[in-house]
Amino acid sequence: MKMTSKHFEMTTASTRIRITVGILVVGILFLGHLVSAEPWMAAPQTIGANGDLEGRPAVAADTTHDEYLVVWTDVSLGQFGISGVRVGSDGLPIGSPFMISAVSDNVRIDADVAWDPLFNRYLVVWQYDYSGNGTDWDVEGRFIPRTGPSASLPVFSIHNPSSSSQINPAVTYAFNPGEFLIVWTEYLPSNFSVWGRRLSYEGTFPGGAFTVVAGTDDYLQPRVAWNPIGLRYLVVFTRYPSGEDSGVYGTLLYYDGVIDQALVGIADWPGNENYPDVALARSKFLVSWHEDDNGDVFARAISCTGTAGPLFTLVTGATISERPTLDCSRQAAECLVTWEQEYDCKLTINLGVFGAITKMDGAPTASLQIHWTLDQLAALRPAVAFNNHGRALVTWEAQQLDTIQWNIDGRLVGNRLFADDFESGDTWYWNQ
Repeated sequence: MKMTSKHFEMTTASTRIRITVGILVVGILFLGHLVSAEPWMAAPQTIGANGDLEGRPAVAADTTHDEYLVVWTDVSLGQFGISGVRVGSDGLPIGSPFMISAVSDNVRIDADVAWDPLFNRYLVVWQYDYSGNGTDWDVEGRFIPRTGPSASLPVFSIHNPSSSSQINPAVTYAFNPGEFLIVWTEYLPSNFSVWGRRLSYEGTFPGGAFTVVAGTDDYLQPRVAWNPIGLRYLVVFTRYPSGEDSGVYGTLLYYDGVIDQALVGIADWPGNENYPDVALARSKFLVSWHEDDNGDVFARAISCTGTAGPLFTLVTGATISERPTLDCSRQAAECLVTWEQEYDCKLTINLGVFGAITKMDGAPTASLQIHWTLDQLAALRPAVAFNNHGRALVTWEAQQLDTIQWNIDGRLVGNRLFADDFESGDTWYWNQ
């Protein structure tokens, strides 16, 4: 058959169409595999190994430079201090750990951290044994520039009355007013309550300490988050009524610390609900907690008007699942809740770090085994923070083999292929 130029052009065009269609089909199948695949996790890394014992980590994301700061309690030769280290977007430490508050006989413990994008620095807070014998605890803090501590920004006192003790501090940053809110448990000989204090980005206090919740019941384990859409803080805590089971409640505050709603019910049914955590979840808050009686971990959204969303169970049936922590990624439209959980490694029962990726309302979409081992090494007290690209850094206390030493370990966890949640059809990110 004679091949005309027109015939050749048609044949070539047809071939191009078939090749193009083939590429598109392969591409769609490949993308579909990525989107539906299990969440990915980078290899575990040693974050901090400064002294004999490293414990109780906390982490915040530098959303401007795509880094993290991990802080923890550093125990060396029986003395306690607060240490930290920068971590890059690849999950690897940047440089060596540094001291935030030097080790001494006066215990420093339970650090928390928040990022200030206006001044490009972190605020680290912790409880300090002022008396040296455990009878008078105070809350201290220090600003840490993104590149590390500066001698021009020393440790300062946040609240130090002599008539009571302050323990379990937590901190968040509200970028609308440009302030931090620090909350803590206030301990009097009679009971426990929750207090707070505002701190401006300039390092000044707009006012004194104020009561978040108090009464005849005990209130402990506060955590706090800011919602820039609803212009509210939500402080969550555990309520311990005398002779009754504990429950999880919250207080909604305006930016100036004035109470909007007190004792917002989050979880209070037969059994003991404890250790809540809270994070911004777009226009709402997401709260997680555990129940002592059956080892369950739960989550639910709370609106800025105090309305509770549906209740979701993230894990059930484990003998121990406790101390959940969480953070949410606005860009990836998901949250990560982590907790320590008992598992059977055939040699013994031990504790590892587990988790669940959830939607913004707390509905679980994937379960994670973040870190557990067969060699009887425990992993405890996880902490988590998301960067701007949907990657969460999870850190925890890591028991070391054949030694009494504990390190701080961590790994990156991610899920979404696209940071704007494009593959789910959620257009919220683009609508902003």
